[in-house]
Amino acid sequence: MKGVSYRGNRICFGKYALQALEPAWITSRQIEAGRRAMTRYARRGGKIWVRIFPDKPVTLRPAETRMGSGKGSPEYWVSVVKPDRILYEMGGVSETVARAAMEIAARKMPIRTKFHRENNKDFLVLTLRHRRNRKRAYRNILKRISRPGLRIYSNSQRIPRISGGIGVVILSTSRGIMTDREARLERIGGEILGGLSNVTPPTLVNTSRRLPGMKEQKLIHEGLITESLPNGMFWVRLDNEDLVLGYVSGRIRRSFIRILPGDRVKIEVSRYDSTRGRIIYRLRNKDSND
Repeated sequence: MKGVSYRGNRICFGKYALQALEPAWITSRQIEAGRRAMTRYARRGGKIWVRIFPDKPVTLRPAETRMGSGKGSPEYWVSVVKPDRILYEMGGVSETVARAAMEIAARKMPIRTKFHRENNKDFLVLTLRHRRNRKRAYRNILKRISRPGLRIYSNSQRIPRISGGIGVVILSTSRGIMTDREARLERIGGEILGGLSNVTPPTLVNTSRRLPGMKEQKLIHEGLITESLPNGMFWVRLDNEDLVLGYVSGRIRRSFIRILPGDRVKIEVSRYDSTRGRIIYRLRNKDSND
């Protein structure tokens, strides 16, 4: 197996954990043996979490049988484990007890493991500024960008900017949770979890043309398609160098209008969320301002 585990590689429940260093198939018997060894050493103290589950069946054919006549019957179940995957978590006990219990559980595993403890650096603290003597209060808008149905990933050069760089973009990287500024300094990308904008309505400046009959909370911008994503999603770079995640409108879908990277489009963006927009029109070469 190639690669490392990008999910399940952090402590989520307990304070101490046993982490895998090699890829392997761990059987259900080995998982249960490690759990029982930790429980008996801790004398039913604390709490133990098993972070892996044997969900892959393994079939075997009886010995000295001819070829053919179908596939063999399932014999046992395994869990596919990659490096950096958390196997067990433990809490409610001292570090000495947890380390000794996990050393016994590590002997039941067919791979090399290491003892891992909780690190407070995995938490992200955001301090929002608030000015006094303002007639209108600030709007702290936290928007979720990446969803279970559509994971949005970006490298350090294509991280979107919220509100012209005033807002904060939260990313999940291989080094933990980071903001967009920290990710650009470290030159590392990851999954875009969400964005936080802290702006007032008067600070939004509309530099684009407004279409007739458009609602007040919608702004129309022109931009360039830089990259195509699944499910009709595109990265659109606006004329002010902002990167917006756009989706195709229903009218374009019904008209079977094809949009490719390099096309200039009109995108409709809400003033309350400047990271997402709806592509409503594809500009022709003669309609472009270039």
